[in-house]
Amino acid sequence: MSQIDLPMPSAHTPPAAAPQALRGQLYLPAEGADLRGEAVDLHVVGQRLLAISAQGQWAFDLPAIHLREPFAHAPLVLELPHGGVIELAPGPAVQALIARLPVRRDPVEAWARSPRALAVVAAGFAAFLALCYWVLLPAAAAQFAGWMPVHLTQKLDTQVMKQLDADMFKPSKLPEERQEAIEERFAALKLPPMLEQPRAKPRLLFRDAGKMVNAFALPGGTVVITDALVQQYSDDIILGILAHEIGHVAHQRGLKNLARSTAVGLFFSIYVGDFSTIAAGVGTFLEVQRYTRENEREADAYAVAVMRENGIDPAVMAAFFRRIQAKEGGDEPPAFLNSHPGHEDRVRFFEQQAQPAR
Repeated sequence: MSQIDLPMPSAHTPPAAAPQALRGQLYLPAEGADLRGEAVDLHVVGQRLLAISAQGQWAFDLPAIHLREPFAHAPLVLELPHGGVIELAPGPAVQALIARLPVRRDPVEAWARSPRALAVVAAGFAAFLALCYWVLLPAAAAQFAGWMPVHLTQKLDTQVMKQLDADMFKPSKLPEERQEAIEERFAALKLPPMLEQPRAKPRLLFRDAGKMVNAFALPGGTVVITDALVQQYSDDIILGILAHEIGHVAHQRGLKNLARSTAVGLFFSIYVGDFSTIAAGVGTFLEVQRYTRENEREADAYAVAVMRENGIDPAVMAAFFRRIQAKEGGDEPPAFLNSHPGHEDRVRFFEQQAQPAR
C-alpha cells in the first residue's frame, strides 16, 4: 500500500496521545482508482493528527483539516489537505476530540447556520410564496380557464344552480310576460366586436330570493337575476346590470377565481366529470366568486360599451348607484376595504361615460 508523502512522527512519539485514540475510516485517493478505505486509530499529537493502521501511518497538519458540515446521525467527515477524508462515528468521545482540534470550518457552511442565513431563507421562501400566489397561480388559472371545455363549465353551472335552488332560491314569481320581455331584450343585446366575447351564449335565469336585490354570473355563462331587482328597476338599468355580468363571463373571472381557490378539487372534478362536491359547498363557491375592484371596474367598462352599442344611456347606471347609496344611508366602507369600487366612484364613472364617446 502506497503512503502519502507527509512528514511522519518520530519513533518516540509520546504515548500520552494514546488515550485520545479513536477508531475511524481513512479514505485516500489511489492512482487510477476511487478512494479506498483503511481502518485507522487516530491520535492528536501537538498540531498534527496521526492516523495509524496495520499497513502504515499518516500525519496531517491540523490547521489544514476541514470539518465537513455534520448531519444528524451521519458520520463526521474530516476533509484532508491531499484530497482524502476520515470518517468518524458520532459520539461523546468524538465530539470531545473535535472540540480540541483547531479545525477550519467552511465560511459558507458557517454562514448557512447563522441566524442571518435563516432570515434570508425565510424571506426568500416568503417571496417565492408571494410570486406563486400573485404571479404564477393567476397565470396558471388563466391558462386553465381557457383550456376547460365549455360543456364542463355549463355542467358546473347546472350543479351549482341545483344546490342554490335547494338552499337559497325559489321559483320566480314574476309574470311570464315580464320575464319574456326581459329575456327578449337580453338575447338581442349586441356585443361590440372589439370586446372579449363569451365562449358560449349566456343564458338568463329568474329566481325569487325574497327582498334580495341581486344579479350574478356563474363560470359557464349562466346569469341569475332576482325578482326584487326586476321589480324595483327599469329595463335599461336591468340590461346595464346584465351587461356587467356578461363582462365577468367574457373575461372568465369566475372560472379563474375558482381555479385559484380550489385548484386541486376542481381538477379532480373535471377528471371524474362530477362537480357535486364543489357545488355542495355553495357558500364557499359564491365566496370565491367575489371579484376584485379591478375586475368590477373592468366589467363596468364592458357594460358601458354594450349599453352604447344598444342605444342605452350609461347615465341610468349612475342613477342606479345613487339609489343604492341612498338606501344604505351613504354608509359604506372606504374603497380600499371594499371588494367593489365605492358607490360614489361608480356614480362618477357612469356619469363621465354618459358623455358622448369621442
